[in-house]
Amino acid sequence: MVFHSSLLRFVGFLERVKGIPEEREALWDYRSKKDQYEYSLMKVALKNLLKEDLSSFRKDNKEVISQVEAEMKKLALSQDLDGMRRIAARLQELEKSLPQPKEEDLTFHLRNVPADISEEIKADLRELEKCYDAGCYRATIILCGRILETALHWVYYTLTKNDLLEKSPGIGLGNIIAKLKEQGVALDPALTQQVHLVNQVRIYSVHKKQEPYIPSKQQCYPIILYTLEIAKSLFDIKAAPRKVPGKEIPQR
Repeated sequence: MVFHSSLLRFVGFLERVKGIPEEREALWDYRSKKDQYEYSLMKVALKNLLKEDLSSFRKDNKEVISQVEAEMKKLALSQDLDGMRRIAARLQELEKSLPQPKEEDLTFHLRNVPADISEEIKADLRELEKCYDAGCYRATIILCGRILETALHWVYYTLTKNDLLEKSPGIGLGNIIAKLKEQGVALDPALTQQVHLVNQVRIYSVHKKQEPYIPSKQQCYPIILYTLEIAKSLFDIKAAPRKVPGKEIPQR
């Protein structure tokens, strides 16, 4: 993930955050829960931005990169949203002096999709692209959730030989992750957090609320990227699963 994309994601989510939400209120109030979700997205985007490697820019842009790194350090320490916005604006100004990426459309494609779910994933990706191009962003996000459900069900069946679709139809993404952990498979915490965030967006898009949730194109774009990144990581798990100490994956 290049610096430009990470900065764009962070700024996009930061603009939607109205304030630092209180956990207690978020449990009961829809608006507060939505604010908590927006804030969580921003924090994940911030974490990814702070991890970006700027070495590829350093050779010909030493002075600018030094200023960017200084602003990034301030950003890492900032707990004030207005302060974050000022730093983000400064980073965007500095970014204009760096080589700009080529304008590219989203690539709705995944490599190394397991053969047994290949047709299903490809069909969802085709529909995902159509919905996104047509501006149907809620439908796009719902399809993102469906792709992750398919990927997680595949991981669970591949590692345990148990079919959750048969035994627990309608099981949610969070519960599938919990089931995997019970079987000795612990997903990377960052990956798990991204799955939960995409799932939260899906829930807001699917279920009827007092206040309708209508995602923007700017918000939908990173959710698609997260979905594709997560799915790619899940399809690689079979080769190197992470096990919880003291548990073994059943061999069947």
